[in-house]
Formats: sequence, C-alpha cells, structure tokens
Amino acid sequence: MRVLVTGAAGFVGGHLRSALERRGHVVVGLVSPRAGTSDPLAVDLGDREATARAVADARPDAVIHLAARARPAAPTSMRELVDNNVHAAHSVLEAVRCVGAKIKVIVASSSAVYGAVPIARNPVVEEEPLRPVLPYGVSKAAVEAVVSAYAAQGLDVVTVRPFNLLGPRQGPEFVVARFAQQIAQVGAGMSGPVIETGPLEPARDFTDVRDAVRAYVALVEQGTGPGPFNICSGIPRSVSEVLREMLAIAGVEAAIRPRAGAGTPPGLDVPYQCGSGAAIARAVRWEPETPWRETLRDTLADWRQRIGGEAR
Repeated sequence: MRVLVTGAAGFVGGHLRSALERRGHVVVGLVSPRAGTSDPLAVDLGDREATARAVADARPDAVIHLAARARPAAPTSMRELVDNNVHAAHSVLEAVRCVGAKIKVIVASSSAVYGAVPIARNPVVEEEPLRPVLPYGVSKAAVEAVVSAYAAQGLDVVTVRPFNLLGPRQGPEFVVARFAQQIAQVGAGMSGPVIETGPLEPARDFTDVRDAVRAYVALVEQGTGPGPFNICSGIPRSVSEVLREMLAIAGVEAAIRPRAGAGTPPGLDVPYQCGSGAAIARAVRWEPETPWRETLRDTLADWRQRIGGEAR
C-alpha cells in the first residue's frame, strides 16, 4: 500500500514512517517548508494547489494527516492556530476528493477537543461533547467539523483523538520530554541538581508513541467506521508522579522547583484527563503494549544520547 503521511518529519510522523515501512508499505512523506529542508516533498499545506499536486503525484492508497501546529498556547494565538490547522486539513481533504480514487484518509485530531471533563465522566468516551479550552483544542474541533463535511460527501475519512503521547525523539516543549532533558543534563553534570517545572498536580493519560503509531497502522490496514477513536492508555498519572518515577529510574537526585509562568496559561489547563480506548479496541483490536517503565527508560536514554552529543 502507498501511504502519504503529512507531518512526516515530526515526532509522531517519524515513528509512523518506520512502523509503516516495517509492515511493507511504501511511504510518501510530506514535510513543512518551515522545517528548513530542501526536501522536494516540502509542501505548504495552506497552499491548496501545491497540496493538490503533491497528493496527485503521490498516487496514495491512504493518507494519514498528522501535520498541525500546537503552539503558542495563549488565547491570542487562537486565530493563527485555527487558520493554520483548518486550512491544512481542508487542503488535504480537498486534494483527495479531487483525485477521485478511493483513498482512505486518517485525520489526527486530539484529546484537547474534550476540554476539562469532570472526573466523574472520566474515562472520556468519544460521545463526550466537545468543549475545548485550549486554542489548539479549538483548532482541532474545527478540523473535525471540516472532516465531517467531507465524510458527508462520501470520503472514507477516519478521525482519531490521541491523548498525551511520549517517547524517544520528542521535543522538550512537552512535559515528560522536558523532564527527561533536565534529568539527563543533571546526570551529565551539565546543570545543577534542580528540575524546574510547571504545575505538578494535573493528571494525564500518557501513551507511548510507538503504541500510538501501531493504532494508525491498524486503522490504515483494517476497515473501520469513521470514528472518532481515542488513542489512549486508560491510565491517569499525575505529572508529579511521572517526574518522581523518572528521577528514580535515572538514579538522579534533584530538587524540584516550580518556575513562574511555566505550563499552560491560567484558566486554560485541564486538571484531570483519562481516556477510554474501548472503541478502538473493538474496531481494530488495538491496545497499548509497551510497559510504562520501558517508555520512561527509553525516553531518558534518548535524551542522554542527545545530551552526550551536545557535550561532545
């Protein structure tokens, strides 16, 4: 199968490309020109004509649309995020529609579309009303509306809602990767024994990125309905718990110091979130397989390698 992946140079995209190729699929990866690459498949997905050419030239059997912007998180960035993410999704879906062939499309949304669901209604199921509070979640809810319009026109399009992903190669703008980076720096003697954090009280549903890409592969390979499908572990973990467990695994002792202004802007955070993976388990028999401590160990090992490269 020929699979076109947008956002192929990103954290999830890199892992997904490898997973698809291991399954024998041919991957055509589109990357953003903002990545500063000379790759001929660098395409601005906001450019509908360029996107249409790229999709037509790729001749895909399936498209996995991962590309999106998640930052900045302030309310003032809402228009920017909505414009970017909606235009990109629209360009991809319109390009597929114009090709005319039967192409399966998987669109990555986010658990951010749910917003702050009361603990009593967790684990969150896909039928939960969408009440996003973060600009990124607003943009993804708008993307889902675009998907719905194209599904009504007959496109075979599936929506997935990943919860918090983590694992090797993730950037330090995400909380667990930031912890791993700091712990690696402390362990290497590159900084004092202090870990700076944002709020530690929130609880999140974390899934290893390698498990998440198995879900994408399963959805590509198997027939399903349009979803949406949560991709999640079903296990809530506090940010504090994750940090302390990473320190223990690394064998590093460090003080934990809150940093003013770190984390999500006030009023926009989600204090507790845990997803239900029952729907995707029924659809494609997917569930997470990677042990939690293995995920943390591999994330730490990745940052130790990166920090070691910086030191050299």
